[in-house]
Amino acid sequence: MLKSWPYNITPNKVISTEIGDIFIDENGVLVMRYTSDLDFGLEMAKSAIKICEDIVGDHKVPVMVITGEFGSMSTETREYLSGKEVAKHRKAVALVVNNLSHRLIAQFIIKMRNKYYPTQVFKNEEEALIWLNKINES
Repeated sequence: MLKSWPYNITPNKVISTEIGDIFIDENGVLVMRYTSDLDFGLEMAKSAIKICEDIVGDHKVPVMVITGEFGSMSTETREYLSGKEVAKHRKAVALVVNNLSHRLIAQFIIKMRNKYYPTQVFKNEEEALIWLNKINES
């Protein structure tokens, strides 16, 4: 755990929302675990990002997003989540995507968009956390 905990929530305290669970782990990684069949719209995204901002305050943090198996996301939601407004609190993003077709789409979208922070797609949470913790240490 960090010597001086700078976030507005106890480590690993889960906040359940309409998109799924949000928490920050003991290493300062913000985790967003989407529900399995989430139809993720823009207003939901704005609400979730507001919760994340309330948790991290003015800090930039690594973020792990664990997608649902059968979820979907509108183009406007993707654009918002990869935009400058959301970037101000993100140090890096690891997307954990189990569904192969979703993983391929995510990798394509990441390559095509302007990036404000490093982003990678992973098959499992363990690899994603290793990568994020390295970034958090630097």
